[in-house]
Amino acid sequence: MTLPALSADNAVATEDPSLPLAGQVDPSSGQRIPLSTTNLAEDGAGSKFGPIAAILKAKGATYCVLHGWEEARRGTESDVDIVILPSHLTVLSEAIELGGWRIMQLIHYEVGAYFFVATTMRGQQREYLCIDAITDFRHCGWRYLSGEQLLDGAHSDVGMMVAAPTAQFVYLLVKKILKGKIPPGQRLILAQLADQLGGQAQLIGDAMVGRARGRQLLGWIRMGYWEQVESHTGALRRALKLRAMLRYPGNPLRYWPANIKRLLRRLWCPDGLMLALLGPDGSGKSTLAAHLAEDFVPTYGDKQRFHKRPDIFGRHTWTPDPQPHSDPCFKTWLSVVKLVYLAIDYILGYSLLIRPSLVRSNLVIFDRYYTDLLIDPQRYRLNVPAWLVRGLERIIPRPGLTLILEAPATCLLTRKAEVSLDLLAILNARYGSLAKGRADTIAIDSSRPLPEVVAAAENAICDFLHRRYLKRTHGGVHL
Repeated sequence: MTLPALSADNAVATEDPSLPLAGQVDPSSGQRIPLSTTNLAEDGAGSKFGPIAAILKAKGATYCVLHGWEEARRGTESDVDIVILPSHLTVLSEAIELGGWRIMQLIHYEVGAYFFVATTMRGQQREYLCIDAITDFRHCGWRYLSGEQLLDGAHSDVGMMVAAPTAQFVYLLVKKILKGKIPPGQRLILAQLADQLGGQAQLIGDAMVGRARGRQLLGWIRMGYWEQVESHTGALRRALKLRAMLRYPGNPLRYWPANIKRLLRRLWCPDGLMLALLGPDGSGKSTLAAHLAEDFVPTYGDKQRFHKRPDIFGRHTWTPDPQPHSDPCFKTWLSVVKLVYLAIDYILGYSLLIRPSLVRSNLVIFDRYYTDLLIDPQRYRLNVPAWLVRGLERIIPRPGLTLILEAPATCLLTRKAEVSLDLLAILNARYGSLAKGRADTIAIDSSRPLPEVVAAAENAICDFLHRRYLKRTHGGVHL
């Protein structure tokens, strides 16, 4: 398929910033507002992507923004979709870093598709930017659009290269049909682009899903019958795949060797993060875990929280224990049995639950972990030699990062009065020595106000993820 070329009539210009947003209906005329009259900043001031775009231009990179460019011009973007030449992917990673951002994640989620997650500090506020960079559009082994098609007709708009309306339309249309769901914001954009492109939009629909379905699809889009579109996505996906096979015969055979290599790399080096929170009672582990699971939304698609262990056998029902150290320890032989049982739970739980979740780029948070057995064996009623616990620790999968929450014993006592001051002091000393002896373990002062503790934890995690990114990629991108 050859996309209709961008003509002067389709070029995007900035006019009166007081007018409604793209895709909305002007109440005075009853017509949908085109892109050329959207409420956009004249110079793109405050854009997160703007400095990156300037560096890409200076380095001569060939790219264009497919989706999110309007938000970028207003400085409200949280994610930007771009298409870029494969040879310029490393330039993109350099531009992100030089543009004042630190890359935390680089997820190679499809052959020719890379999801960058970057962060920076604006004053006291941490901000995130996600860039979905593709070299062509593929899905589950099928190539639907080439990079050349998506780059065709790209033009400069307030400091960044923007895809032609034809490319924006076909990219968003194919992507949402394959996903099977079209959010309200994308509905507005598709309807606006269909109105703007007129007959060109119909040609695109005919080329992608066939003439009959294409006319039906464009009619639904223009009339706002989105329930009809979503209810027919199964048939539309089959039509898309059929025409992709005809346009790129044999493409899946060329695709799968590279995809197997990509999958093996993700299995060997998962993009997810396994985080353990340790500390005495009252240090705020559960509260911090809840905040991290909520605040790291842009970085990880899904989150899992565990208390103490994976509980692969489903025998651990956690409820707050008002007297965690009141019960006597088991006899030595029974303590050894329990220790082995816990070790098996950690090993099997990691293999069956944790590792697959990390491969899917998820965040896994443990409130306490195996290491806690060394620090506070009384809590687990264990009466075993420390060397045995350390010996088994060698075969227990370790978290990627461990945060130890520290606070003066007197401060902890005000939060958890059921633990004695002497025991809190002993536990503090043990946790402190643990933090000094491990490179992947960081101590955080949890006696501060909660927002400061959360910020310190986020800073530690972001620093760790950035170091991990640099170590894995050496500043480049694996093709």
